[in-house]
Parts: sequence; structure tokens; C-alpha cells
Amino acid sequence: MKSALLEIREDIIKACFGELISIYKKEYADFLIKEKDRFLNPVGYTLMEGLCNIFDHILMDGDYIKTKGSLENIMKIIVVNGIEPSKASSFLSLMKTETVKRLMDIRYDIDNIHHVERLFDRISIFALDIYTDCKDKLDRLKSKGFIDPYIHRERLGD
Repeated sequence: MKSALLEIREDIIKACFGELISIYKKEYADFLIKEKDRFLNPVGYTLMEGLCNIFDHILMDGDYIKTKGSLENIMKIIVVNGIEPSKASSFLSLMKTETVKRLMDIRYDIDNIHHVERLFDRISIFALDIYTDCKDKLDRLKSKGFIDPYIHRERLGD
């Protein structure tokens, strides 16, 4: 399974990255895509690194619990930007759909495809728990006056 997944890894991660940055205005989204330096572009770097780690852990060793750190980093960015829970894990739905589609295209073993689907279902639920925790922490910080409630709103595309 590893060789089949390595072939599709880059395309799927790029598609999911595009989904994550679609919340931003075009100018900022373009910056997130183009700037690769982790210090000049910590948001883009964190999102890309997180997606790579999630894909690798889920599909290479099947342990979704190992994705916690990467999911937390991505969810913090999503929460700070005020994205609602229904959209917060859309990148995981896309990752699942694209992975399953590509595996079916190469006529991969159906039992393994179902296993991959179950892993993505588990991580999506796990991601929602992480989102909720991050949102609660942010709300507490806002209520105590430590964070401006309108932070980063100028970068969003809405």
C-alpha cells in the first residue's frame, strides 16, 4: 500500500492545502502558496507540514493518534480565523475522498480501501474534538481580554 500512496501523496496534499487556504483573500492565499520559508510564512508552513504529517501517519502506519500535534496546529489556525466547525475539517473530507478515489482508480484492494476510509472517519471525529478544545481555549482568552476578538479578520476572503 505504501508505494501506491506515495505516488498520490503530493497531489492530495496540494489539493488539501488549497482547501485550507481558500478562506483567505487571494493575495494572502498566493503568499501562503509561494513563500516556503517557515519564518517568513509560519501559517503556510504549519499547514503544509501538518497535512504531510497527517497523510503520512494515517496512511503509512495507520495510527491516527499520532496526528494529534499536527491536527492541533492546523485547528489553532482555523479557530483563530473564525472558521465554523462544519468547515473546519473539510480538508480531511477532501483528503479522504481523493485518496479513496485514487486508490480505486489503480484498482487497489477493496478491503484496504475500506480500512483507509475508517481511518479518515476516526481522524475527522478526533479533529472535531481538537477543534472544540482549541475554540474553548481561544474563547477563554478572549473573555479575559488577552486576545483581540477580531484578530486576522482582514486576511479572510469573506
